[in-house]
Amino acid sequence: MNISRFGIGFRFDSIENGDEREHAFNLIFSAIERADVRGLQLFAGHFPVDESDDKNIFTVAFAGGGIKQTRSLFQKLNDNPLVSGALAEYRPVVQTNALRRAEKLAFYGRFDESGTLVFNEKDLAECGCKKTEKPVANPFEEYGGRRIDPVGAGIRMLIAPDKFKGSMDAQRVCTIIKNAARKCLPGCRVRTLPIADGGDGTAETLTRAFNGNMRSANVTAPDGRKIAAEYGVLTSFGEKTAGT
Repeated sequence: MNISRFGIGFRFDSIENGDEREHAFNLIFSAIERADVRGLQLFAGHFPVDESDDKNIFTVAFAGGGIKQTRSLFQKLNDNPLVSGALAEYRPVVQTNALRRAEKLAFYGRFDESGTLVFNEKDLAECGCKKTEKPVANPFEEYGGRRIDPVGAGIRMLIAPDKFKGSMDAQRVCTIIKNAARKCLPGCRVRTLPIADGGDGTAETLTRAFNGNMRSANVTAPDGRKIAAEYGVLTSFGEKTAGT
């Protein structure tokens, strides 16, 4: 989509038996004020950032602001335990360049000086997105003002397991523990950090940590057999780096 100036998107884990938009909007518009989003455009929808991403991730994005406003909005939402605790593990926040590839996000409108969401066809045409099928007149009135102090608020939890060899990889272990923590302590801030000791799973763990991509190739084993080998490609250092 076409973004003027700067944009930022918050990616929420999918929820079972619930309205994903209502869940995300409840969290966001209870954590910010009208002044935080004046002049910004609002987008939302499912947006996988790459081929290894979960297609069920629901993204809420704001665009069209300056760097100071965008950074302030990020800081406020990232510091909120309810919001940060509900964000996806993989790429929880995406910025301008990634959002420009988000063609499937729906356009909701632009916030005016009073913080009211206003939809117009000109903005829709300029952004190149589809029109939302579920418009929102004023998200602050519909979803805001629901501040609560959930169980676990103020607790910060770091989940950093190695793999359970022969059973689960480290990422799967992280997901299970994280889901249990959020169920018992919905207000806690959870960060997952899969680790490895240099053996099986090390390449995948490092690749995910640097937002890289896992790929596979057919290679020749020492005994001459043709086998499939996986390797990671990182782009976090300004150029592509491969590791097996």
